[in-house]
Amino acid sequence: FFDVYELFEQPVLSASLLSKSLVASLKTSRICRAIFEVFTQTNKMVVYIDCENGLQKRFEFDLIDADALQAQINFDLYPVRITVEAGELSRLLVSFQQSLEE
Repeated sequence: FFDVYELFEQPVLSASLLSKSLVASLKTSRICRAIFEVFTQTNKMVVYIDCENGLQKRFEFDLIDADALQAQINFDLYPVRITVEAGELSRLLVSFQQSLEE
């Protein structure tokens, strides 16, 4: 997803926030740099987004108290089969994005 990333000289940190909040900040088109800062004193995470067109955005999120989730899925126990009419499938596929720039 990211071409370049840097880790600063800090101990390992674990923080939880709502995934929809993080995804909302990354929904910005043409991101050239994203900086994530966690402030443990105030239980906040700040995301700074720099766009290719010079626009700078700042998102601030509250950290939540939650345990990390772990899940294992056995695909042999849950086979998925979809049956759909050709016309309906075509109508559904038309609504997807044509490119990453949209």
